[in-house]
Amino acid sequence: MLIKLGRNSLTPGQIARMCGGKIIREGKTGSPVSSVCVDSRDAREGSLFLAVRGARTDGHRYLAAAASAGASAALIDRLPEAGSETMIPEKSGMALIFADSTVSALGRLAAAYSRGNCPRRVAVTGSVGKTSTKEMCRAVLSEGLSGVYASEGNLNTPIGMPLSLLAAPEGAGTGIFEMGLEEPGEISSMSKICGPEAAAVTVLGSSHLEHIGSRGKLAAEKLSVKDGLSRGGLLLLPADEPLFAATLESDPRARGFAVRESAGDGKRADYTAINVRNTGNVDGGLGEAGLSFDMMLPDGSVINGLHLAVPGRHNVGNALIACAMGSHFGLDGDTIRRGLASYRPVGMRQQITVTGGVTLINDCYNASPESMKAACLLLCGDGAGGARAGKRKGRKIALLGDMYELGSDSRAMHRDVGAFFASHGTDVIVTLGSLASDIADGARSAAAEGGCDIIEFPDRNDAAAAASALAEIIRPGDTVLIKASRAVGAERAAAALTELLSKGEPSC
Repeated sequence: MLIKLGRNSLTPGQIARMCGGKIIREGKTGSPVSSVCVDSRDAREGSLFLAVRGARTDGHRYLAAAASAGASAALIDRLPEAGSETMIPEKSGMALIFADSTVSALGRLAAAYSRGNCPRRVAVTGSVGKTSTKEMCRAVLSEGLSGVYASEGNLNTPIGMPLSLLAAPEGAGTGIFEMGLEEPGEISSMSKICGPEAAAVTVLGSSHLEHIGSRGKLAAEKLSVKDGLSRGGLLLLPADEPLFAATLESDPRARGFAVRESAGDGKRADYTAINVRNTGNVDGGLGEAGLSFDMMLPDGSVINGLHLAVPGRHNVGNALIACAMGSHFGLDGDTIRRGLASYRPVGMRQQITVTGGVTLINDCYNASPESMKAACLLLCGDGAGGARAGKRKGRKIALLGDMYELGSDSRAMHRDVGAFFASHGTDVIVTLGSLASDIADGARSAAAEGGCDIIEFPDRNDAAAAASALAEIIRPGDTVLIKASRAVGAERAAAALTELLSKGEPSC
């Protein structure tokens, strides 16, 4: 991926000063840098190549390739060795900037380069729903503020987030940045680089327990998004998460948000969604479905009639964050209402299509136990409560794949997900991947006699076969959910099934 600098170009000397590095090879004097890349195959004239050392490869091995492609400069943290692949051709004009750590230096560069740009910054993290929440924030804030910018795709890592800062265009007034988590300390580092005025944690779930160790430690990592938060900023946290209770009590910046049945239901939160109601098809179909709710503000006032053009009650919490951000930045109720109504989901996140009379929910981007269960409620009808009748015409079918990075309780979590789907009225469950076999086991243990058909594909590479099996059994009126962790590649099954449906393959 090539990231173009959103503002003015830089000389290698300016880059070295901004990132705390030292030029050890001059290259062409004054050769400007107008873009940044991590992959040498994306390098070109005017690029800064980041030589990053990762688990699988070392970017320093590709310095010569970046130089041959015309890169103007490279940021390194290991000195080239004579006679090795790190050596750069003598005639190359590529400058070398040496720093203590390429990734740390990138963060310092991004912080310095973006100073004064995007004066209002929003950070979004959480176990589930980061990208959807970021895009909802973009929709709401764009309705009332000028120059709203948001990080693209999943640039939410210690490399991706600083690249997003570098790409922010000249004159951006508000920037919205997503922050993910793989290893301890990453969110804290990104927050300090970003320096947000407002930050939110969507949900504290089970993702990344394999790397972090426990939910308590995971909560501390998510809360570290406040490490770079401005002194008078806003920190939005799920009000019903016990591990956030102390922060909500002690940090004057912290505000809780929650979804309630009514104003008097449960303990009060600062931002509360009430009167949540489904909208759209009267027969329970998902083609035009959405949600409406009212939002209570900290001062007791209410914004009525907020509408979200996507189904699934779990989306209300994300929408609540976006609306709270709008209120924090001074938008009135009408503006917030219009902005939220304009939101549409992004790639492979609950994309709903109807082909050949079959409703397909493509939710392949990622999966955790929490997001799996939320997707189940969407498939089976919110509030199904385990009743097999559900709310929707046709059968409810799920293709579910492996969930990764869940730690020592992974098998139990997979079984629990399977049991959840079976008990909420899923008619057919197809599993994809070796870990997902435990989903099948959990479904068998919870399904009523003959109540849930189960088909297993233990090899995650059998996506096409899984799609063919689905095409053999589905018929017009059915709703099919496809969901798995990103590494499973379940979008291949979604694409194959869509093609089969478009050819009229479903049985009648």
